[in-house]
Amino acid sequence: MRNMSNANFKFKSVSGADLVEYWRGNEEFADLFNSSLYYGLYGIDPETLRDDDLDFAKAFPDDLYAGNIVAKVSDQTKGYFMILSIDANYPTNHAIVENSLKYEAAAYEKQIKGPGDVYPVDMIVFYAGKERWEGPKALPVGHNRKPYLKEQKLNVIEARVDNLPFENENNKRLIQWIREE
Repeated sequence: MRNMSNANFKFKSVSGADLVEYWRGNEEFADLFNSSLYYGLYGIDPETLRDDDLDFAKAFPDDLYAGNIVAKVSDQTKGYFMILSIDANYPTNHAIVENSLKYEAAAYEKQIKGPGDVYPVDMIVFYAGKERWEGPKALPVGHNRKPYLKEQKLNVIEARVDNLPFENENNKRLIQWIREE
């Protein structure tokens, strides 16, 4: 499994499968999180990332999105990080928010059952569809339950719309390529 830079990665199309392979590169993976969740700061060192062996597609065989997840762990930042890549062929509906909860629960369960520490799970949905994101970005909490439950937000990055402060040249090229396609 490659986890170096993706300087020579060639896209055939903007597909979930190609994006999954692309995000396996530690430098690109860390830069996406640093540019979005860490607001351009250097929060995750790519050298500290290691691939997680949780096979979401095997764990959720009937799930449309499960094969499009790349998961990595950083013991330095004490974090478990996931990217779910979605292209125009996937519906953007409540199933994504609900499934993201399922993926996060699986990541926590694996950590709890494992020998190491349990880290917070952060997930980004990287959307490369041609149309604007029409799906939800949160699972709503009923009015009478708000004092007791937090809203489950979905960190959606729209590749064609969002302007992130990428440091990684490959990520800059990826976004440009997606926007020109």
